[in-house]
Amino acid sequence: MAVATLEKPAAPPAESPHYPAQSPTVAHCNLSPDSSTLITYNRYGKEQTVYGVPKARRMLTPEIYRKRLDLIRDYLRLNLGMHAAEYESILRLLRLYVYYGKVYPKAHQIATGSTDQLPPSILPSMGIAEPQRHHWGCSKRSFWRAIAILKDQGLIEVTNRYLHGKQLSNCYRLDKLVLILVRYITEHRESFDRFASRLFDYIGASFWQRIWQLEVRLAAAKPIQLRDFK
Repeated sequence: MAVATLEKPAAPPAESPHYPAQSPTVAHCNLSPDSSTLITYNRYGKEQTVYGVPKARRMLTPEIYRKRLDLIRDYLRLNLGMHAAEYESILRLLRLYVYYGKVYPKAHQIATGSTDQLPPSILPSMGIAEPQRHHWGCSKRSFWRAIAILKDQGLIEVTNRYLHGKQLSNCYRLDKLVLILVRYITEHRESFDRFASRLFDYIGASFWQRIWQLEVRLAAAKPIQLRDFK
């Protein structure tokens, strides 16, 4: 798979990303509730967290991911300043997202030599041939550096995933990163579904200014809300 060689474009001054001043204002975008929400109830009436984004709301599909991989890689490399091993680890999280909508691998499953933990059906989309399984990956250190970069930018949330009160692994919520990548791809002449269009219409023309103020939950009835600054 060829590595993109595009130069970093000069961003217009009015649209350059930044962290805004704190604001107490509360606002949200209302959409119809989806059948798959973040919170559900079990038969005992206790709240139970449901992980993942339903297919109808993922926006980033396997087809678009493969078609626009160079653009996705460019954003991670040029706009977020990630090195090869760092952005490659995030690409692997995104691959899980586009196929399953759920991203909660353990670090060793992303790191070198752990492709046995990944479904064989997604390996071709990752550019991995079967004999190369055990030679694929990056270090855990690179993976955690990449996660730290995204957390500093507010583009990922890392929470604990539990089953019957026992922690299984971390859950990586990529909703905001996905929305930003979709917008970035849209600006390079790729069209998306109506759900994405409605989110962009709500955010408005100054997307690259407002997005840093927003909290994104793609599976929720209110997928976009103003962040609660403290």
